[in-house]
Amino acid sequence: VDPVPSWRCDGAADCPDGSDEQDCEGCPLQPSPCPPGMVRCDEGKCILESLMCNDEDDCLDGTDEPSTCGEWALGRSCFVRNGGCAESCTDTHWGVQCSCGSGWVLQADGQSCADVDECSLEYSPCSQLCRNTPGTFSCACLEGYLLRHSTLCEVAGRGGDPEGPGSAHSVLCSPCDIPLVLADNSTQLLVAVGEDLALLDVRTQAYRPVLSTEAELRALVYDLLRETYYWLTEEGELCARLPGKDVQLLYAGAEKQGC
Repeated sequence: VDPVPSWRCDGAADCPDGSDEQDCEGCPLQPSPCPPGMVRCDEGKCILESLMCNDEDDCLDGTDEPSTCGEWALGRSCFVRNGGCAESCTDTHWGVQCSCGSGWVLQADGQSCADVDECSLEYSPCSQLCRNTPGTFSCACLEGYLLRHSTLCEVAGRGGDPEGPGSAHSVLCSPCDIPLVLADNSTQLLVAVGEDLALLDVRTQAYRPVLSTEAELRALVYDLLRETYYWLTEEGELCARLPGKDVQLLYAGAEKQGC
């Protein structure tokens, strides 16, 4: 059965088998808040508050029947020692509900909070260097780059030799395209067209060949600081071309055919 279109890839498992959250491309969306009068199961589904603590597993994972059911009748509330919660406490008819602030996650005991290490997430919030601190994080850049908008690193100078060394790469994107913003404020994409590297003008859709690699490409990298192209071939060869120099083979793949 096809799910309701709005259920697809919304961060909540609405289908019993979770099929509405499978084969989703890109970063997963954060679950949207439940409507008033409803609560969210840990697995993502929203159910009526009246289904909480009714001795039936209305959530697939049983989180609608927590061990706190009936605690209000036993006298446990947020008015007494914050309900045992390390941070925020909310009184509900099924007992106290603890929650944590931004940068913290509620632990299995339902009361304590632990720091979220944003730097260890699959998608780091920083474009270069990341430092985790309790409840938050901070970003930094390598020499030759400037920090913008707290998380992004941009090259400090274009068209000339920058002050100091930079990183081995400024952008890594596979299998997507790499945007290059030029001096005239036009935006171009570095793309692979067959065996060639080319620049695609976003406005005019015109291609301008950069170089021929004589190999099928798997990934592209462009170091804006050093104005150097890097690419990985389907055979696993890592190649580079520096300004004014011939193509260099940095790593030969299993076949060792050369670039």
